[in-house]
Amino acid sequence: MAQYNLGVPSFRIHQIRSLLKDTLAASMSLRVFNAQGALHHDWPTQSVNLGDYGSTTTVQTSLLYQNVDVPDPTSDLPDGGSISWSFVLVNAGHADYSVLVGALNNAANAVAGALVSSGNILAELAAGGIIGTQALVQLLTADCDGPVAAFGLVITAKELAQMTADPQNYLYQVDCPGTNSPVGCGSNSNYSVYYSMINTNSLVTVPDLIGKSPQVAKASAQQAGFSLTTVSSYTGPRNQIPVVDDQIPGPGSRVPPGGSIEAVVIYPDPHGNPR
Repeated sequence: MAQYNLGVPSFRIHQIRSLLKDTLAASMSLRVFNAQGALHHDWPTQSVNLGDYGSTTTVQTSLLYQNVDVPDPTSDLPDGGSISWSFVLVNAGHADYSVLVGALNNAANAVAGALVSSGNILAELAAGGIIGTQALVQLLTADCDGPVAAFGLVITAKELAQMTADPQNYLYQVDCPGTNSPVGCGSNSNYSVYYSMINTNSLVTVPDLIGKSPQVAKASAQQAGFSLTTVSSYTGPRNQIPVVDDQIPGPGSRVPPGGSIEAVVIYPDPHGNPR
């Protein structure tokens, strides 16, 4: 049975819904079905309070499902199992997050159960057209609050295998030009959401570069299939040999092949004193 990592690592804000800042919260839901269409596994809904952001900003998130089992295709059932996956992002500056999170999770679950595409999901969500989202819409009627991005995806095991066959092409984009912003608010919201799908069999292990010289670290990174970028930090005494003090991704992380490692290198302080 194939396993996948499914997540929303980031989204890009082109235009916000509010005048100055959108106060953002997100929820993600996932259900896996077997080849006969019965529920295989219902994953816990994930929610996150992201804070305030303006236009032309890229926002990172922690939303990720790891090691998701999806039943494989068979000769009798060539599509195999499937996933029903949803993401909902709202501007909720006037809602209590402790109250909002329940409605937000219910909305994400409703989208995941609706088996819809990403084409019209935001308009349906904003109007409460998907059963289970009405409570969320009612919480977001104050001032400039409202949904700003959403997707609902249904993907079979056969399609997942095809889409993740090239491990270096794992990131997909959903554009979400938003619903009309009320008079007195900002422009109509416009967001792009990036979601990732990775077959865990294709992941490679990040080497440990900490404590190595920049030259050795570069060779080690290249040998493992990574490029290396360095950030200088002049914190060491004058007689110190330059070494890698930290790295991103961290040692032992499992990531798609062909990526880059960023290393913080400590160089001797020009004045001979550690800072």
